[in-house]
This record gives sequence, structure tokens and C-alpha cells, in this order.
Amino acid sequence: MIYIDKKGNWFSSKQSDQILSYIETLQDKKLNIKSHFNLDIFPQLIKEVDLFYPALHGPNGEDGSIQGLFQICGIPCIGSGVLGSAVGMDKIIMKAIFSCADLPQVPFIALNKIEINEERTLNSRIKIIEEKIGYPCFIKPANLGSSLGITKASNKNQLIEGINFASGFDQRIVIEKGIEAREL
Repeated sequence: MIYIDKKGNWFSSKQSDQILSYIETLQDKKLNIKSHFNLDIFPQLIKEVDLFYPALHGPNGEDGSIQGLFQICGIPCIGSGVLGSAVGMDKIIMKAIFSCADLPQVPFIALNKIEINEERTLNSRIKIIEEKIGYPCFIKPANLGSSLGITKASNKNQLIEGINFASGFDQRIVIEKGIEAREL
């Protein structure tokens, strides 16, 4: 087991066990473990591991990054490869592929940080969103898993707040039409 923290520090198997034990018990003691910044520990791990089973979430976990590292190092891993992971993580690219395959999907509009930061451009895009998508709509970071950064908007103020919120998680966001449907 390898623990990778939010800063990208990698920890050995022994350290990972200590960290997870500490987290599980929520003990009020100070955890005294030196981190190995980024991939310093990786060469040692390559010697110890025959097959990687990535159980990572979000950017650098399920977006093809870690799969690319394993591929470059010639290490087998479980799950999708680089392309499948990258495409599956990026909602805008996935929607483009769905469109090419004529798969039905809800109407959507993609925005990038440049459009969001330029007030005049953003106002123009909001007008298009209101005309083509309408309310309610959902605002999502393009490259984030789970429901992080997602909001529902029922009016213009909520839409603007949702766009600003989602853009704090990613450089690109997606606005999708809200529909009544069975969730799977």
C-alpha cells in the first residue's frame, strides 16, 4: 500500500500503514512521519511491487497521469490505460466523443477560465447559456470526479455563483441542462 497525500508526497508501505491507522483511530497524537516528496520513493517501490492497483480519485489519479507513469516505467497496473482514463475524466472531451458516436446527452456548454475572467465575454456566454440551456442547469468542473465543485442553478445569480465556484476547481467547466430523469 502506498499513501499519496494531497500535496503529492508518496509514503512507503510501512508509513502508509501508520498513516491509515492514525486516520482510522483519529487519535489525538502527532503523526511523526517524514514524507518523501513527489516520486523520490518511486524507484524503491518499483522493486517491491509486481502489479499496481491504483485506487486514486480525481486529478493525477484517474485522469491518466498515474497510468502514464506506470506505462513509462513498464509496470503493469489494473484498470484503464492512459487514453481511456484521460478521456473518461475530461467531461468536455467525453461529451465530444459521445457526440461523434451520436449518443444522446443533455445539452451543454463548455467554458474556460479566460471566458470566465473576462466580464464582457462571461456576460455574453451567460446569455447563450440562458437561451440554449435554460434553468435549472448544473455547473461542473470539467476534470474532477465525484460531485466536487458541482452546483445547481435556478436563476442567473446562482449560475454566476456556480460558474465562479466550479472555476475554483478547474480551468474548464461544463454547464448542463437540468432534466427530470431516472438517475443511474
